Amino acid sequence: MSAKSRLQKVLSTALERDEVVLAQTGMQVKKLRSRDETARTLARTAGSVALGIATAGTFTVVTSTAPSWLVVTSRRVLVLTRPEFADPEPVMALPVADVTARRKQRILSEVTIDLRADGEPLLRMNLGCKPRAARAVVAAIEGDPA
Repeated sequence: MSAKSRLQKVLSTALERDEVVLAQTGMQVKKLRSRDETARTLARTAGSVALGIATAGTFTVVTSTAPSWLVVTSRRVLVLTRPEFADPEPVMALPVADVTARRKQRILSEVTIDLRADGEPLLRMNLGCKPRAARAVVAAIEGDPA
């Protein structure tokens, strides 16, 4: 079963009866609330470099943040894990009415989700080379037609 099929299976049971999926995409979390993925990635990279030095370059490991799913429904913004061979599990769920979203387009598409009340950033994510997905996520959260 593919990762997307497992996501659809989980969403079929997790969504309420009148809740509709407006946008969904794969992503890499850069920052989730107060947990900064940069420090973890730096630690993994340092470990990879040390392993490369210890084995005289015969063995190295490429590191990155774990992929996740972002699902925007008519009521909620959901962040789910994206495990290789298991069903996705919820990491965060927020009411759409409580958050706002903005995107930055550089080489990679980045979307930031903030609290509407005070503008505190809750989630910063990397969507890779998917500007259309970034626009769809922001439009779904902001209530604009994509």
